[in-house]
Parts: sequence; structure tokens; C-alpha cells
Amino acid sequence: MSGALLLLPALGRVHAASPAHPLWSVLGRGDRMAGSSSSPELVPASAFEVVPSAFSAAAVSRLAEVGDAGSHVWLRADPCWLQPDMSSLRMMAWGDMRLTPADAEDLLGVLRPLFGDAGFELSVPHPDRWYLRLAPGSEPPAFSAPMAVLGDDVERHIPAGSSGLHWRRLLNETQMSLHQHRVNVRRAGAGLAPVNSVWFWGGGRLPNRVRATRTHYFSDDLLMRGLAAQANLGCEASPAALDPAADYRDVCVDLRALSASALFADWIEPMLSAGALGTRDCMLAFDCGAVFGLRRVQRWRFWRRPFRLPTATADSSQ
Repeated sequence: MSGALLLLPALGRVHAASPAHPLWSVLGRGDRMAGSSSSPELVPASAFEVVPSAFSAAAVSRLAEVGDAGSHVWLRADPCWLQPDMSSLRMMAWGDMRLTPADAEDLLGVLRPLFGDAGFELSVPHPDRWYLRLAPGSEPPAFSAPMAVLGDDVERHIPAGSSGLHWRRLLNETQMSLHQHRVNVRRAGAGLAPVNSVWFWGGGRLPNRVRATRTHYFSDDLLMRGLAAQANLGCEASPAALDPAADYRDVCVDLRALSASALFADWIEPMLSAGALGTRDCMLAFDCGAVFGLRRVQRWRFWRRPFRLPTATADSSQ
């Protein structure tokens, strides 16, 4: 389907913010399309055609961030906070750890030799995003993406078998090296969470082929930017609000990072007021995998009821 493609937060999250909004009447008249499976490592299938579809988040984000992914095998090894309780070890923080570049370099002083002895090159283009370059031909471990691990017992997300045992050992050595590190002593004094481990995820190489489904992309997401680069396209920053004068006919705009209130105020409301939703062809792809196609002719489907969110979807998409 041609027209604008808007990438939106999870359907349950948007619906919960305004369950009686006119948007749901528009979606009720629209066409529910085959969506992509919900995976925090991947972007919606409607944004790009990627072969293989299960691509490496580490390699694609490395391409976007540094540009040197090449044919290497990459693995993210991001700083995080793991907290033990009575019977498990849980991930309590990942992503925005508020590390300074100096703090990250201080931590790397003990970690680079550790990973170097294991045969891996550790590099840090951003304090919150760390990368391991594995030896050619290496098989990266199948750890869960950190978004799926947050708050959960990490044992459920570490690969089994002999390969898992090797990475589990390296994870334990990392935790011992960081346990009483001076950076964590300073962070404790400042009331910040410790950086007492890393989390391996997203391993592999760049996908073999990436084809863009739109001519222009707007996103702040590293995976979107990396895939656009591999498709030989630029990717501009996501605009803060709808521009009524802009031509959105063949663009992909990533709005997944917006709060529900900003999404409605700055995008959905202006589009409804301008008659864009339901009167121009476009696709709405929600982060949970649901995709709706909207066409001009659908405005005559006045007999259709507003879209209703299934209870199970509402519970799982918050």
C-alpha cells in the first residue's frame, strides 16, 4: 500500500490514553492488515523488507552509529544493573544509565583486558551502547533483548548448552570485575544505580539485503537509521509535530518514542482536523505488530463500529 507510513507506540498504550477518541472510529472503518510479529529487536516489517528478517540488532545499530559494521560479527554488551533477590538475579536498569564518557572509559579499563583475553574487541561509541566484535565465523549467543529482560529473572534469558556456559562464565567475571569499582562507589554517593554487569544481545552480521518501502524516512531509532543506510537512503530526525504543508505521500515517520499525549496533540488531532486520516491513503503500524490501512473510500463505511481493543491485547501492550 502506498501513502504515508506512521510507526506508532503499542496499540494498548495509545488506546488506554484516550479510549473514546475519534481515531478508533477511523480505524474501525479501515482495513486490518497483516502485521509483523512484535519483537523489541526489530522494526516493523512494513517499514523495510529485510532478508533475513531476523537480522542482527548489534550489526545494524553499529552501522548507524559508527559506519564500520562491514561483514564482521557484532554483539551488543550494554552496561546494566543486575540485582539479586532471595531466589533470582533480575535486571533492574538498562539503557539510560547516565554514564559519562569518563565513567565509561574508567569501567572499560578493567573490562577491555577481560574481553581481550576471551578473544573479543570491546568498543564504546556511546556510554550506554557497548559493542563486541567477535572473531570471523563466530556464532553469537542467543541472549534475549534487554527490553524483554527488564524486571525479570535473567536466568530465563541466557542461552543453554555449552555456548551458554561460556558466556555465562564471562558474564560472571564481568560482574566480579565491576562489583566494587570506583565508578560505582561514586554513583552510589550520587544516588545512581550501579553499573555492575553488561548484557549481551543482538548478535550477528548485517542482513543480506534491505529494501526500502518508502522514499523518505524520519526516525531517531538506531535500527531504523541503520536499515535506511543499508538501503542507501538517508534518515532524518523525527519531526516534533505534523506539518500541514508537508507532503507525506511516500514517507515513513517514526513516532514510537512519543508519549501518548504528545502523539494525540501533535499528530493525530492535526491529522483528523485536516481530514488526513481516512481521506488520504496511509498506514498506521503500531509497535505491538498491529497494522491498519486507511484509504479515502473508507469514509463511506459509516455502518462500521469503532475499533475495539481485545482485552488480551490491552493487557499485553501497555
